[in-house]
Amino acid sequence: MDSRVRLERMRHLYDRQSQPSDSLPPVGPFKAERTGTAPFMSINVLARKGHTHYDDVESFLYVLVLFFMTYKHPLSIVDLRNAETQNYTQNVTNFRRSHITDWPPLFQRWNGLPVDAAGSKLAFFTLDDHAEVFGEHVRDGWKNYVVAFPIVELFESCLNLFNSRPERHVSHREFIAVFDKWLEQYPVSPPGYNNCPLPSSGQKQPV
Repeated sequence: MDSRVRLERMRHLYDRQSQPSDSLPPVGPFKAERTGTAPFMSINVLARKGHTHYDDVESFLYVLVLFFMTYKHPLSIVDLRNAETQNYTQNVTNFRRSHITDWPPLFQRWNGLPVDAAGSKLAFFTLDDHAEVFGEHVRDGWKNYVVAFPIVELFESCLNLFNSRPERHVSHREFIAVFDKWLEQYPVSPPGYNNCPLPSSGQKQPV
């Protein structure tokens, strides 16, 4: 089916819905048709087409993509120590950390109405715009080419995997295999990009 036809069907389905998905229906038992946060929902879940394990894998792809566009660089050792003393929690009234950034406008649509988020995610898989914006954002945010290139490479590998499967049905095993291959290529973090200490035998060592 043509992507434009799918989008129109989603618009039609959305227009027919008169109540939020997390409210009780007028009769019958409660059924959660959509779970999670909109930016991370799969296209089918946004379109209320049901929820399978394939949707979970697709959601994790969005978590991965947005993670690299939320952070610009790791915490410094000093900031990490401070975070440790605060049990890795942050007062919401405090200023935003310097290593956190906004998503590009193109990806902000994932946080909009379900029909808009679904349409944007269809474009994510079928057009080059999102891939180009992702690459630019990662290069600008992470600065270091040695870091940015592997991130973009992982992004491209994941995107190619989903696009190679009918209806983007990727299994957990297939998705993890992409990560395993990527970690084999880049087994060690660049200097300064892994400040997490792990106590071991009374000493501090990187995770």
